[in-house]
Amino acid sequence: MVSIITPSLNQGHFIGDALASVHCQQGVEVEHLVVDGGSRDETVAVVQAHARRHPSRLHWLSEPDGGQAEAVNKGLRLAQGEILGWLNADDAYLLRSTLREVVAAFNRYPETDVIYGDGVLISVDNQLLKVLCMPPFSRARLARRCCLLQPAVFWRRHVSDAHQLDTTLALAMDYEFWLRLSTRYRFRHVPRPWAADRNYPARRSLLRRADLDAETCALQTRHPAPPWPAWRRAAETLLVKWPDLARGLGWVPWLYAARRRLALPLGFGPLGAMVRNQLFRRVEELADAPA
Repeated sequence: MVSIITPSLNQGHFIGDALASVHCQQGVEVEHLVVDGGSRDETVAVVQAHARRHPSRLHWLSEPDGGQAEAVNKGLRLAQGEILGWLNADDAYLLRSTLREVVAAFNRYPETDVIYGDGVLISVDNQLLKVLCMPPFSRARLARRCCLLQPAVFWRRHVSDAHQLDTTLALAMDYEFWLRLSTRYRFRHVPRPWAADRNYPARRSLLRRADLDAETCALQTRHPAPPWPAWRRAAETLLVKWPDLARGLGWVPWLYAARRRLALPLGFGPLGAMVRNQLFRRVEELADAPA
């Protein structure tokens, strides 16, 4: 069984997409745990409606908590699955086969503890903004930047039996979690577009960018990376960054052809704009942009 934990607070506008993207997963047993922090918008009503339609898959609670990290930890303690994932209420899984592919990957690589995939950046109304291809795993690379897409990361149960999120962090708790796990467990990248990361002006990582940068810097001081000479930095751009951007562009026609196999309705804009977004625009520049 796969257990998915969704922390939530006043995300009623988006949480329906997250719930639907889990409940349409095919060929796998799923437990979805929604841990709401006492939302005052339509979140609880949306969750209740989904719970009535999927009583065996969706379990939820709504009560005040100490923030996102505490909510995820609460869900991890309740989870019963052997594989776990964390899907925020404003994100979604991209493919109806995402969780089946995740289970197959863990079966294919029994020595691996943490598996992560690729994903897409979407707008507030599900328009494709950018394909996010992650690099092969390197702890040195991770120590320099958060190169994992949080909703596309999954791990075996023994990992979170031993480690949970740092509740003292308000924004970079996922990055700290990956850094801590990377010293103890084996990571593997699977180049498949598994998740959708929603980008919009009110997302916390954009609203509080200075705070996020400060937390990230502190974590990188706590988990220092080995020095990279100038040639290594140049090689990273030429051999990793640009190939990943180009690989993402190659996924666009596949996603368009596979629209009926997606777990959410994905919109596609003009090809020229998508190429420009993919190759030349950063995530923070796309918060207000059409696809």
